[in-house]
Amino acid sequence: MKDSTRSKGQEGSVEQQSGQVAYVPAGQGPALRVLSQLIVFKKRAEAGPYTLLESIDQPHSGPPPHIHHTQDEAFYVLEGQYEFLCGEETITAGPGSFMHIPRGTVHTLQNVGEGPARALVLLTPPGPLERLFKEVGEQVTDSTTPMAPAAPPDMDKLMASARRNQMELLLPREA
Repeated sequence: MKDSTRSKGQEGSVEQQSGQVAYVPAGQGPALRVLSQLIVFKKRAEAGPYTLLESIDQPHSGPPPHIHHTQDEAFYVLEGQYEFLCGEETITAGPGSFMHIPRGTVHTLQNVGEGPARALVLLTPPGPLERLFKEVGEQVTDSTTPMAPAAPPDMDKLMASARRNQMELLLPREA
């Protein structure tokens, strides 16, 4: 039998068996506020096959158009309505919809609904986007509700982190 560990979480426990099973109860996992998104990690890995996170997005918000040069990204919509822009194609996706975005694809998404939207996000291989979230995000203790950031984002910090993490943010040029 494999070694198992059990540790207390915010409202329950997290159990893992070395190398095999990871359990994260609903509403738990390390959480960061990144721009207008609340990111809750469900399986976080610097090495291994993937990272899985939950993204909770405020109405009429989303990240700027961007490119992941080394990661594929997949979304499974749990709640709300998202509009994905992938290359030049716009797709509206509701609960139960799945979207795969291969690395190298210009994309963005926006919660087009009137309430919070939630999606599971799979990143493979793990690493770059998770590091960006850690570098620019604000740690939060309540991962149940998205909230507006306390201050506008530090765009120089965000752009530098994106470059370090093999991402490209496509922001409008100032006149």
